[in-house]
Amino acid sequence: MTSMEERIIELETRLTFQDDLLQKLDDVIINQQKELDELKTQLKSINQQLLQVAGLITPDEVGLPPHY
Repeated sequence: MTSMEERIIELETRLTFQDDLLQKLDDVIINQQKELDELKTQLKSINQQLLQVAGLITPDEVGLPPHY
C-alpha cells in the first residue's frame, strides 16, 4: 500500500468512529430531553398540589415559628 492509501484508510476509519460517537451522543441527548420533559411535568404537578394545599391553610393556622 502506498502512503496515500494508508492515510485514506485511516481517515475513513476515524470517520466511522466519529459517526458512531455522534450517534451515541445524539441518543444521550434524546434520552436527556425525554427525562427533562418528564421532570417538568412532575414539577408542574407538584406546584399545583402545593397551591391547592396552600389554599387550604390560612395565615392564622400557620402562626409564627417556635423561635419567636
